Amino acid sequence: MTKAEAGTTGYTEIVAPERTVKITVSIPASLFDGADRLARRRGVPRSRLYTEALQRYVDEDSESDVTRQLDELADEIDTSMDPVVKELQRRALTRHGG
Repeated sequence: MTKAEAGTTGYTEIVAPERTVKITVSIPASLFDGADRLARRRGVPRSRLYTEALQRYVDEDSESDVTRQLDELADEIDTSMDPVVKELQRRALTRHGG
């Protein structure tokens, strides 16, 4: 089976070695023109540029989801400092001019 038959191309294998899907989206002409210039300047197909940009956006959102989950977990945990440790820190800082 050729790459074309499998629905993959050489440049998408670098980004995501899996089957590709053709889509149609509407974007402002100015954004298209800017992306077109950037793709030409970088010497990559627009599809690769769009794939990389969308992958970054998805990754960023995933990181936000992980951060949100960690924040929720931290809200459930008692993060207050032990009073004994707090007093020892205060004493140490006082002795050392802090």
